[in-house]
Amino acid sequence: MRLFFYGHEQLSWTEYQPIEIRDAKDLMFLKGVEKRLERVVEKYRRPGFTAPQMGIPIQMAVVRARGVLLTLLNPRIERMYGAETVYPETCISCPPGENRCKVARMSIIEVTA
Repeated sequence: MRLFFYGHEQLSWTEYQPIEIRDAKDLMFLKGVEKRLERVVEKYRRPGFTAPQMGIPIQMAVVRARGVLLTLLNPRIERMYGAETVYPETCISCPPGENRCKVARMSIIEVTA
């Protein structure tokens, strides 16, 4: 499984190809990507992982929410609110794997996908 790391050109893009499911071939491809993303989340015990981090430039992510893995296609942040919390976050794309940096996040983020 190929992973892209911090500094790779593709991880600095601001837009990725939206997903359109036109036929069974597209669906099979997305199911394969989904399984690979799920494996990374489980293996490295991360809260989520995206297709671009695997070198696949599409708008797809797998995230853990309330203990359940959710697959998000074409996710878009609609609203962020609540208390802002700063906590150490690990990112598998920034070696070493346990690299930690402080990140501020709002406590509630509404996403459509």
